[in-house]
Amino acid sequence: MRTSRIVIFLLALIPLGFQAQLVVDNSVTATVAVQDFLLGEGVIATNVTMSGDGNQIGSFDGANSNVGMDSGIILATGNCTVAQGPNNSGSSSSGGGNFGVSDPDIQALNPSNSFNDCVVLEFDFVATGDSVSFNYVFASEEYPEYANSSFNDTFGFFLSGPGISGPYSNNSINIAQIPGTSLPVSINNLNNGTTGTGGPCEYCEYYIHNGTGFQSPMNTDNTYIQFDGFTTVLKAEGEVQCGETYHIKIAIADAGDTSFDSAVFLEAGSFTSNQIEIDLQIADISANDSTLYEGCGSANIVFTRPPGSVVEQTFYIEVTGTATNGVDFTLLPDSLTFGAGETEIIFPFETFEDFVTEGMEQVTISFVNVQLCGQQGETDSYNLYIAEAEPISLTFAEPTIDCGETVTLNVTASGGYGYYNAEWEDGTEGFSLDVSPNGTTQYLITVSDTCSVQTVDSLVTVTIPDYPDIEVDLGADQELDCLDNLIVIPNVEGGFGGFTYSWAVNGSNVSTETALDYLTDDDGTVVLTITDECGATGQGSMEFVFPPVEILVDLGADVSATCIEWVQLDAIVSGGIGNYSYSWMINGVEYATTTTYTLQVPDDETVTLVVTDQCENESSDQVEVLIPPVPVNVNLGPDLEVDCLDITNLSGTTTGGVGGYTYEWFVDGESVGQSPNYQIQVDGTTTVVLESTDQCGNVNSDELILTTPPVPISVDLGPDLMVICTDVSYLEPVVSGGVGDYSYYWQMEGIYMGDQSWTEVQTSVDAEITVIIEDECGNTAGDELLFTIPEIPINITFSDDSVMCAGVPVDIQAFAEGGLGELSYFWYPTEQSGSTIIVEPEETSAYSVLVTDECGNSATSTTIINVEVVIADFDFDYLDEWSVELFNNSEGAIVYFWDLGDGNSSDEENPSFSYLDNDEHEIILYAIGEYGCVDSLAHTFYPLMDVFVPSAFTPNNDGINDLFKVEGHDIVTFEIRIFNRWGELVYQSYNLDDVWDGSHIGGEYFVPDGTYGYYVKATGVRLDGYEKSGSITVYR
Repeated sequence: MRTSRIVIFLLALIPLGFQAQLVVDNSVTATVAVQDFLLGEGVIATNVTMSGDGNQIGSFDGANSNVGMDSGIILATGNCTVAQGPNNSGSSSSGGGNFGVSDPDIQALNPSNSFNDCVVLEFDFVATGDSVSFNYVFASEEYPEYANSSFNDTFGFFLSGPGISGPYSNNSINIAQIPGTSLPVSINNLNNGTTGTGGPCEYCEYYIHNGTGFQSPMNTDNTYIQFDGFTTVLKAEGEVQCGETYHIKIAIADAGDTSFDSAVFLEAGSFTSNQIEIDLQIADISANDSTLYEGCGSANIVFTRPPGSVVEQTFYIEVTGTATNGVDFTLLPDSLTFGAGETEIIFPFETFEDFVTEGMEQVTISFVNVQLCGQQGETDSYNLYIAEAEPISLTFAEPTIDCGETVTLNVTASGGYGYYNAEWEDGTEGFSLDVSPNGTTQYLITVSDTCSVQTVDSLVTVTIPDYPDIEVDLGADQELDCLDNLIVIPNVEGGFGGFTYSWAVNGSNVSTETALDYLTDDDGTVVLTITDECGATGQGSMEFVFPPVEILVDLGADVSATCIEWVQLDAIVSGGIGNYSYSWMINGVEYATTTTYTLQVPDDETVTLVVTDQCENESSDQVEVLIPPVPVNVNLGPDLEVDCLDITNLSGTTTGGVGGYTYEWFVDGESVGQSPNYQIQVDGTTTVVLESTDQCGNVNSDELILTTPPVPISVDLGPDLMVICTDVSYLEPVVSGGVGDYSYYWQMEGIYMGDQSWTEVQTSVDAEITVIIEDECGNTAGDELLFTIPEIPINITFSDDSVMCAGVPVDIQAFAEGGLGELSYFWYPTEQSGSTIIVEPEETSAYSVLVTDECGNSATSTTIINVEVVIADFDFDYLDEWSVELFNNSEGAIVYFWDLGDGNSSDEENPSFSYLDNDEHEIILYAIGEYGCVDSLAHTFYPLMDVFVPSAFTPNNDGINDLFKVEGHDIVTFEIRIFNRWGELVYQSYNLDDVWDGSHIGGEYFVPDGTYGYYVKATGVRLDGYEKSGSITVYR
């Protein structure tokens, strides 16, 4: 037995490395490259060989580069140091020296190219599992510009051995394939597009673009390797048989030339086989690497197989010791099984707090390790211990300090297990806390261990001594003059240390000085708040007042004036404190702030003077400024009678008032002007008013009435008239009287006609004409004249009625006499115009015409068109396959003619007829009425379906009757089945054109001579059916 050790995992911050450069060593030998770099677990390699220049193989350190691997080996088509960055060339080439050297398997991968600089690394190996795999990166300077071209450097991993049969040498297969496909990894198969810089790409998820040799930062940053493009880290893998010897060949070569080098990187330690290994790992904080605490101990048991294990495997576990499985810790199973392809099983392991004192307990975990090729190996075991932790205990000092001082509280913990977690009540974490209290204060700290199973709380007390209370005295209350400052010097006792001062006057903070010197003019209270270094406060207050001082103001007696006079007001003021300020106001609006006030007012006004001294003492007085009215006199003279065309000049006389006047004229209450004089032309009775206003707003008015008497007008249109509708009559009235020019208004039957002095009238009905005359003064008069129109009747006749065939055009003509002027025609129901219309009635119909003359007189008349209707109709029935019987269903006919479609005809009403061929024929019936009207109808005659089945045939290949075929016509669907004497189906067809040569259905032989039964089923074009059974003789 061998004993394994469980590793304790601690969480730690791992610093990220910085990138520097790929480092390549081209001095290693092929054997060293394979044995010391490439091989991993589960593989034994022998017979390592290499062909090519020695500098084409090397080891590399890629941890500080972008190649994607920390280390490994490299094979290149030139000197392998070409891979070192930065990428400052788009076609880097370095050595190689194997011009014309190729490999048959490389050539098979890319047969269209010749190859140079080929390097081959190959060796035998034995695997301990059922598969092998390794990680690689392919890189090339031919990326990206030669993607999807004929220039492709080529590489391959050729695996051969038992159970492998491939197309390459030694029956090998190429395991360098694009994931999920059978495609080999090549520049044409895996790239980022034909243009080299974009899509469409080929499996571009596995491609890394590394610049073109001219792009920043790739061409200056050493972390970028030299090649323009390379793959992501890919896995090459293959199935093998455990313990058998296999051979692998790793080869790469330049295509077509020796420039634009390529390389393949193989990851160190990645060439592995899937043997089984088992690790036990504790993943927690513990007393040591094998001891866990109750309620806080946990571990992971991790069973692992390398990637690529494809078989299912089971191994067994035994748990012993002083601790009980499933009681003191997580219940462990007695076996674990890896599923096919599963590489890791993690089993959580925890200890439980049982609150029983039992000392240190032991757990022994034993398991069987699986060795090479699935054989059972030796047993491994591990001893795990479960301990009980001591209670957590806290120690600390409790200081006494003066207020304002800062002290650091330090707490020390013991007992428990693992790491401590300490947190003060303000959220501060850790065992130390800086505090500066203003009074005695307790600080709560909570401490727990790693799993927080135990938690301890403690209060740490910081003591501050008690100090005397702060007393503040501001002295006695004060009476002040508003011109004096408020000065207060306090007396403060008690407290600790220095003081801060906060003065407030009437609730507003005004000062932080030790004494108050403050200017105010409002009564109020002074409050001083004192705060010492410990934050203790004391307060004192004092009242202060500003007693009022009386002011005397006298404006004297009231004053009378006109509205255009200026009045000066003077005041006598005494009393108060200091200087005065003045405010002269009228109706609450301030107009002046001077000691005297000069004003001019349009109306009586009350003037108020408010006087305020420097201490805001205030007094006032009022005086009335009176503006008495002054009468104004206005005279327009007596009322007037005028003509409506006269223009009258009006002017009034205004006296009295104050100063100048303004005027306003009103005509019938509407303002019309503001000048001293006014011209007016009136029509009817008009009232004119003149209103005069002086400068002080005194106003008066006078009224004048103007009237215009009426003047009669005489109008005569002459006698009434009798006219016809085509006459145009000229009318002009005789007018006299009135004033000035006349205006005219013509009406016919109340409808407006015009406003000229004469008019022309044409009417088709009796009508009354009226004219109304109005002169310039609105005097009016009128006259009427009656027009009478005599009536002339209209008589209508038609062309002769006749009998017509349905749908045949016919002319109908109407003849009208009488009326006045030209006549118009309108037909119903055709809605046509003109004396003649063309109709095509399908049945006997009536047609009416409306005739109207120019005067609107009209008459209506109707004519009847008789129509002969003939309808041809027939159907037929089959008498036999070629004969038909015709049934005449025509209407309105007396004579019939049949066209039978084959050159024959008949005039019988219901004939029968036999055809002499199998063709279809069109049958046409012509039906003729009494008046010669004709209608026709056509139907197509199809002969009935006919089927002929031969009774025998001789399939002997002599060219005579070798084939069996069914004949027929007018067949839509067809089926034939032929059976032998035991009812077995030997032939079947659904096509009338098919033939039978005597071969057996579904077989490769011919039926023997004999008699066979058949069944035929068919449907014709007229949906007629046919079924028949019979026999066929086959004779050779």
